[in-house]
Amino acid sequence: FSQPVVIDSIAFESFQVRFKNATAIGVDPLRNLYVVDRQSGTIEHFNETGSHLNTIGGPGLGGGQFIDPIDIDPTTGFVILVADYGAGRIQRFANGFIFIEAISPGDSFTKESYSQSIDYQFGDQAESILSGAELISVASTPDGQIFSIDNSSANIFHWNRNRQLVNVFGTTGEEVFLVN
Repeated sequence: FSQPVVIDSIAFESFQVRFKNATAIGVDPLRNLYVVDRQSGTIEHFNETGSHLNTIGGPGLGGGQFIDPIDIDPTTGFVILVADYGAGRIQRFANGFIFIEAISPGDSFTKESYSQSIDYQFGDQAESILSGAELISVASTPDGQIFSIDNSSANIFHWNRNRQLVNVFGTTGEEVFLVN
């Protein structure tokens, strides 16, 4: 897998990343590439020339671990978002994959549950945040608003830049509402 490569008399270790089930790719403003490998539960990070920079993830519920990562959004380059379908959450990372927090729409899809706090820090209580949501996509705006599609309810969740869930809309057959 790994073999030394000599460039201008400097030896570097190189290896080829083999994807098991690559499902999404994102590019940050510095042209770094982020590939979600759903089967291995990892995110592979490359520079624009294809040199592998690092791997994060693996199975689990802790910060930086994934049950079933499916999408990534490195739009700003400062905050990287990963949708974890299996855990029903979005994990937020600072540049360099430093875990910040995870957010989730909650366990049930009622107006009352949406108005509850949805920010979660990981630690001993990590398993308690699993939600019934099946978040399959994530996108953000330059000012930090987050949007995600939930496969189970066919809704779109919208969190403001303070990670408060402010809107839920979609095709559940229920009326569209704003969370106050």
